[in-house]
Amino acid sequence: MEAIDTRGHRRLNNLVTELLRAPASENLEFSTARGGWVHIGVDAPAGVPLEVKIDGKTAIASGSTLREAFRDVGVGVHRLSVSCPDGATVTVRQIAEILNYPSCADSPVDTNPSYGWEFFSKHVMPNCTTHCGGNIPAEHWDEFKMHGGIFLDNFVSRGMNAQDFCAKILASKSLSRTHSDGVALDEHLFGDSVTFGDFVGGMRLFTAKYDGGRKVYTWTVCKPLFVGFDRETFALGVHASPDGARVLSEVYCRGRATEEEARRHIDDYLVDTGRKFREIRRGMEFYPDAMSGLGIVLGNFSQIPTISVWHHPQTDMKYFLDMQFNALANDPAFDGLGSVGVWGSYYCDEEMYRWTFMLARHYCIEGRKDMLSGKHGLKYLPGHVENGDFVGGLSGWRASGAVCVETLKGFAEGVERRWGGSAPGDTFAVLRKSGGAAAKLEQTLKGFIPGRRYSLDVVCFDAKDAKAKVHRPALHPLSVALGDGAEKDARLSWTFVDRRKKEGAKGWGVRCNRHHVVFTARSREIMLTLDNSSAADGSETGVNWIGAWPYVEAR
Repeated sequence: MEAIDTRGHRRLNNLVTELLRAPASENLEFSTARGGWVHIGVDAPAGVPLEVKIDGKTAIASGSTLREAFRDVGVGVHRLSVSCPDGATVTVRQIAEILNYPSCADSPVDTNPSYGWEFFSKHVMPNCTTHCGGNIPAEHWDEFKMHGGIFLDNFVSRGMNAQDFCAKILASKSLSRTHSDGVALDEHLFGDSVTFGDFVGGMRLFTAKYDGGRKVYTWTVCKPLFVGFDRETFALGVHASPDGARVLSEVYCRGRATEEEARRHIDDYLVDTGRKFREIRRGMEFYPDAMSGLGIVLGNFSQIPTISVWHHPQTDMKYFLDMQFNALANDPAFDGLGSVGVWGSYYCDEEMYRWTFMLARHYCIEGRKDMLSGKHGLKYLPGHVENGDFVGGLSGWRASGAVCVETLKGFAEGVERRWGGSAPGDTFAVLRKSGGAAAKLEQTLKGFIPGRRYSLDVVCFDAKDAKAKVHRPALHPLSVALGDGAEKDARLSWTFVDRRKKEGAKGWGVRCNRHHVVFTARSREIMLTLDNSSAADGSETGVNWIGAWPYVEAR
């Protein structure tokens, strides 16, 4: 193998190293000190003739509108040919793998747009190398592959004994079907060979028999704690397939009430997970060069009422996710990390889904170290709504008519699906229609920038049904109105009625509505009014999860 010259390499952050930046030429080369993904970008404008080849294989075809592509390459020196008019610059960066789960799969909150090929090819595919779960439409497979991505089927393999585990995976169509590059085994728990099945025994049998050309990844849960058992679990996972394997560690941070608390949580959970994979115990590393075979998968699922790590409506989840990406890009614990991923993209609203892959580009392709939130004027605590979960009673609100505050233990997790067991949200206001008289809540929302767009959320439900845990989905009679200082965008605003059948988590049957309003602020202060004028006499309408945040526009 030719000598690898890394003197021209420029490390940008933990996840990205620039290997080449040069005028376009048909005689370029770059070197890689490790195998993995590279991003090739050419700054030629649209419409300019362009062709790119890497090691003699086409990366961007003549006549294509592409100006960038991903490729998975080995260690060594690589030849790059860029046929383009004078003045264009080509950049090659070695990047961490970028993974999304799932792709081309619509949200259960169907008031969002489709996340199919049109959305995927615009917002996700250009910013992501590896797609797990969902599907890539067969008619677009060739276009997808030209961009350089790979697709992995997701395969539930937990809870089986060793023989069944091995047999089921070997027989899986995921290791042979045309529109797949492999499989991700879901999901396994460090230190547990009972509840989650015999992964170690099953993987020993599988790796002894499998010599195919597909990738095999493994999802894991929890920090590695035991040098023996967990070390072998990791070793089998990162060597599961000759054609590529990786262990994907699920680290799903839950929101906190303040930015300081959020930073502590990220350090205790996310960063410490990285430390545990690098830790020296009993005189040896947990696993040599563990980072290169490891993927850290963040939770971007943030959608009430499906499943959400966004626990506090006074906070901006976009900023919180940015904090987590920023830690992966900058903290020494993640130096050399092999993959960065997100789980739960179909449990995101369209803005959050787009924002996720804006973050992926910022940190994992552009190699930035600063927070993207700064560019968009985001804060952890936007400060527009006071006491949106009624934890302070009716503080900050002006109430008229029959309004009170009640608490139902477990409501936030069971009905709104604030995931994680200790989520807030069990407290809510109740508006009663009594003797024909309506109840009303008002608050003057503050701190808006005139001319900027924002989104507002309000969740409501039948409080009587909630207390009885009755399953009776309906559009609940609550008016959500913003004053003259807000110009509503009807195209992006909606009310979702959760009509899912069967009971919810832990016996909860009640179903809520979610009002989502996107608006342009025309003044710094805007009146929000909630009332039950259209409700039947004697009804009780519960409300909480009231928050407002800057809206990040589509690009």
